[in-house]
Amino acid sequence: MPKPIDKTLEFGFLNDPDGLSAYPAYDSSRTDPLARLRRLIDGRDQNTIDFTGRKRFRARVLRVDQLEGDHNTNIKFFNQRALVNATLGEKVKNGPKFGVYARVDLFDSMPTPASLDESDTESQVLIQQHTFFTAKTGDAVQPEPDDIVWVDWLTKSGTYDNWKEPVYLGPLDAESSSQVAGGRGGGGGGYGGGGGGGGGGAIISANELAEITGGAGAVTKIKYKLFIPGDDPKASLELLKRRKPRTQTTMFIIHETGGMGKYRGKINKKGRYQAVLFTCDRDGTMLQQAPDDYWIYRLPHANWSNYTSIGCEVSNRVALNKKWEASLKNTRHWIIGREGIATPGLEIKYKSKRGHRFFSGKPLVLPTEKQAKSLFSLIADVIANPRHPTFKIPWKFPAIGQGPNSPGGLHFPWWRMDSQKWFGDTKPWWAANKSLHHGIVAHCRWTHSDGVFLEHYVYARYTLGGNHIKAWNASIEAYCAQDRHTKCDKASLLKFAAKGAVRMKKCRAAVPTPTTEKR
Repeated sequence: MPKPIDKTLEFGFLNDPDGLSAYPAYDSSRTDPLARLRRLIDGRDQNTIDFTGRKRFRARVLRVDQLEGDHNTNIKFFNQRALVNATLGEKVKNGPKFGVYARVDLFDSMPTPASLDESDTESQVLIQQHTFFTAKTGDAVQPEPDDIVWVDWLTKSGTYDNWKEPVYLGPLDAESSSQVAGGRGGGGGGYGGGGGGGGGGAIISANELAEITGGAGAVTKIKYKLFIPGDDPKASLELLKRRKPRTQTTMFIIHETGGMGKYRGKINKKGRYQAVLFTCDRDGTMLQQAPDDYWIYRLPHANWSNYTSIGCEVSNRVALNKKWEASLKNTRHWIIGREGIATPGLEIKYKSKRGHRFFSGKPLVLPTEKQAKSLFSLIADVIANPRHPTFKIPWKFPAIGQGPNSPGGLHFPWWRMDSQKWFGDTKPWWAANKSLHHGIVAHCRWTHSDGVFLEHYVYARYTLGGNHIKAWNASIEAYCAQDRHTKCDKASLLKFAAKGAVRMKKCRAAVPTPTTEKR
């Protein structure tokens, strides 16, 4: 009879790579359907299901650990870290720098940790009983806890208990995941038109860029980290130059990815350069996905506005639904729900108090404050320092004062809209009204549900003289008002900010650590 989970077991005991046949890492309950499946895999029943031919498995990241000591040393087995392609002590170029504890639901039937919080000792014990998957190379894109990723075992001989050398391949992406393991990038897909490697990708320095372009027209300084998708940066840039240049750039579009993973561009199946110009990770890290001299080329990110806009993908789930409820439970995200309460966790209801259809009644998952700060700084930089004479983005917000039954003037509309309706297909109205094609606007104004909170934040911060705290609190309170339009003149924003400060103080008192700065 397999030994059940025991909290006193030493680190890595249940999933030791060499395994103890008497204490397998699965089958903790004879009544669990997954346990019965594992008995089939183990050959204990008449028919055996063979998974050894599969090249990758989906897994949920529970914890990310940096490798101790010399991160350029590939140690084959050390504390369950099955570092690959080398023997003990051998130095390898570009060795892995991190690994992840991850749960493969197909195989792992031990209890799911109640929390991913590092301060939850009991959950950390359970996490450490899961398999540790080591990044295959030093260029692997580091995921975050709760991300869904691809993993594999390099040695799949015999039954699951005998599988060895577990490796982390990369973020989940249907088109590019088969290439992630050998590439240099990847990322989670989103509203902006997909993510992930498409043959990989790389962070390119200013010197590397000058070498790639032969010094011709290359910038000498890159303000943001530069990510170029594809295995060959030079070839990728040639593909980018095949896209039509914009004759004018007058709009900045705010996107959110619809997931918590990192968004990265790719070379798609048709061999085209596919990316949003900027991407902002959960920790506020801002990447540009084309060199400054290439910003004028159209990238597909915002439907009809591609001809006149650039944009930024902010990694955030946005609307919460039942599918995501379990994955976000007990994590450190601010979520706004019923009665205008911003709270960590899921103490929320699915119907707004006034029947207002924000996200069809679903709660809103907020971006982090670091992301909001980075986005505002980016927009301010793009406006103040245009990289090309055709860049003329003004500090304007075309959605303000718009919407059906709008009071006009300084009123902020929450959600997708045109002059006659909320929701539905509003693209034709926005595309036809060229007087609105100037300034900063959320992508959700004509499709999806992304960017509206950040649009309000950027507007509030600009109006309130660049004050982040006041802008953040004002946006929280304005959203919590749950009106289709909220006043957004300076006096009203200051009132919202004061009320929002009280609300956020109560929310932050519920947890010891400010949750907006940490996942």
